[in-house]
Amino acid sequence: MLWPDRLAEDFLLSYSLYLSAYFRMLEENFLPAVLICEDLDAYQPSTLRILSILLKDFANRPSFLPVFTSAAMEPPEPLAALNPVRLSVRPLRLAEMGRLASEHFPGLRLPAKDWLAIRLAVRGKPVAFQHCLLQLQRKGLIVREGDQYRWQTGEGWESALAKRPLTFSWQLAAELEPGLQRVLFAAYLSQGLLDLPGLQAFLGTLGVPETQAAKAVEELADLGLVHVSQHVVPVFPAFRQRLRRLVLEAEPGLEEQLLTHLIGLWRRGEYPHRVLLFFLLAKSRHSATALEVLGELLKRKLDELDFAGVRLFLEPKNLRLAAALGAEEQKSLAMMLGAVRIRYNLLIGNRKEAEAAYLTAVDQGSDFQVSLLKGELFLQIGRFLATRGETNIALQWVKKALIQFQSAGSASAEREATLELGAVLLAEARVSEAQEYFNLAGTPQAPDPGELRLVGLRASALFIQGNLSRAQSEARDGLAKAHALKRREWELFLAFLGARLQFELGSYAEAVEGFQGALALEALYPEAAANRVLYAWLARAFAYAGSPELSLRILGALKQSWEGCLFQAEACLLGRELGKALEYCGQALSLTSSQEAYSGERMLWSDGFSDVEGRVLVLAKDGAMALRLVQSLQAYLWGLEGSVERATEQLHAITRSGRIPEADPYQSLYHYWYASILPDIRQEALDDRLTVLNKALQLLQQRASRIEDSTLRWHYLNNNRWNAGLFAEARRRKLI
Repeated sequence: MLWPDRLAEDFLLSYSLYLSAYFRMLEENFLPAVLICEDLDAYQPSTLRILSILLKDFANRPSFLPVFTSAAMEPPEPLAALNPVRLSVRPLRLAEMGRLASEHFPGLRLPAKDWLAIRLAVRGKPVAFQHCLLQLQRKGLIVREGDQYRWQTGEGWESALAKRPLTFSWQLAAELEPGLQRVLFAAYLSQGLLDLPGLQAFLGTLGVPETQAAKAVEELADLGLVHVSQHVVPVFPAFRQRLRRLVLEAEPGLEEQLLTHLIGLWRRGEYPHRVLLFFLLAKSRHSATALEVLGELLKRKLDELDFAGVRLFLEPKNLRLAAALGAEEQKSLAMMLGAVRIRYNLLIGNRKEAEAAYLTAVDQGSDFQVSLLKGELFLQIGRFLATRGETNIALQWVKKALIQFQSAGSASAEREATLELGAVLLAEARVSEAQEYFNLAGTPQAPDPGELRLVGLRASALFIQGNLSRAQSEARDGLAKAHALKRREWELFLAFLGARLQFELGSYAEAVEGFQGALALEALYPEAAANRVLYAWLARAFAYAGSPELSLRILGALKQSWEGCLFQAEACLLGRELGKALEYCGQALSLTSSQEAYSGERMLWSDGFSDVEGRVLVLAKDGAMALRLVQSLQAYLWGLEGSVERATEQLHAITRSGRIPEADPYQSLYHYWYASILPDIRQEALDDRLTVLNKALQLLQQRASRIEDSTLRWHYLNNNRWNAGLFAEARRRKLI
């Protein structure tokens, strides 16, 4: 099972590639590339948007010929610029009627005045004409003689003609033999709900053998009452109610049998059309089952980031289920919608509405009953509080959710809550405990949308701990899973994380390739915030790979941010422009700020640290780690310029005040920069250079010792620019 979060973009890309290949094949055979779009007036806005993009992409092909059919005179707004050539469908001519009649009734000849009377009755419509001839045959006006047909007319035969063309078709449907009429009504009942094999399977539950069902569908298609492709589509929607009265009079339980069949398919996980099923059940006596279906389809839509689909169900006019529910079921509906509103607003980044939904929902579920819906509500409350930084309270709510899921016996929901516990513990800087919960969440037996979040969180935790080899394996395997499951947001993040790991290991050329690959992915699935971050990190990788000038050109084109200014300072340092580097440090400090929200289910992309190191709130709160990185670099630059007293004062405050959390991955860097600007001969009121250098070395070795792969550990110590400098200095000082 796939869990696509960019389904429209995936469809557009794949369909565009298909059309390109197909049109090329047609052109090679000197054939026009015709694209036919029927009933354009019935297209959804999202479909029209995709169609307009395709038309623009192929507009320059000389052989490309789009053809539309529509009941409207003007094209819809997204296609307003097309200025198409309008061709009206004309009625059948008398000669055409004769030719069509001879195909169905060989040898049939009519006087011209009789053809004219029939033409007026059917208004020149081909399907109505076919049904008119069949009616005339039933009334004895068309008689078979051997393999030929003749016209047997008399005075007043015109009275057999209906006043409206549609009447001919209805008379045909109403006079079908009962078995065929039953299959036709089943096609109306299941329209949009079942495909052709699905309809045949349903007819099988009614005792209709598969071969008989296939023959009946074929006969109805020959009569022009249904259109058959992958689905059986009735040609005349207006007949449904009249046909219903006819069929249900003889078989009143037919509609209920279809509902029972669809519910059975859904419970077995074999029915994907949850939206249609919900609206069908909501109008029946199956309101409790409709509530179950609603919960599943809303969770699925949120998992797939289908926000338009979720909004549809949050509008009261589209959700008229409550009146049909009992008191307990209404409470369940309220809890479900409370959880959905919190999660929906968190996912779209609407903090104000998320808080309003939280305040409304926080008092729900206070009884002692065990419920999956109650557990889901508690889980979303915990998520909201965690993204607000209130991890202690969030932990309690997530634990309550876990208890509900365990008591209800839902393994998938229990795994989701276990993952959330790990995320909250990671936010509290309890990294080892978080890893234990990530391991408990495990790998689901079947593909699961939370699987990628588990991979991303575990890889981030491993990065923070320093186990870069395992983090790299997690990111690489997760990237493949994200691609397979079509989870494009996680695919982009894991590609970015993989490139960041290469950068951390000192493989700067590989990091450049990684960031470029992530940018190529972002070009297919646009994400403006991620685009800025990816370009900033690409520029940083270029600087460390030996191209600081290119780095500065890229960074200069981006919107100013503390991260971009930090990277500009680094590029200037590497290009030996210390004055400019200090200017950029000053700008970076003026742009650092406290985050209003922290990473949840989706990436923030506020900078390249927020969704990795920023998962630990002590590193993210008040821009703590950002300030340390910028201030320590600034002090290092001061020291290089000769302002040693000022530099040592700032780096002493950073490294010796006890403010650096254990989770900060850059502790050894701060100490190394501090040691680098201290004088060789210790001066009064200054720290000893060798002591600080030794501390930097210990911190680096401690972090490097967690890298399980010895080759990658060597790369980390010898290829990473600052680590290599620290190691070289430690050897020179005979500390190793």
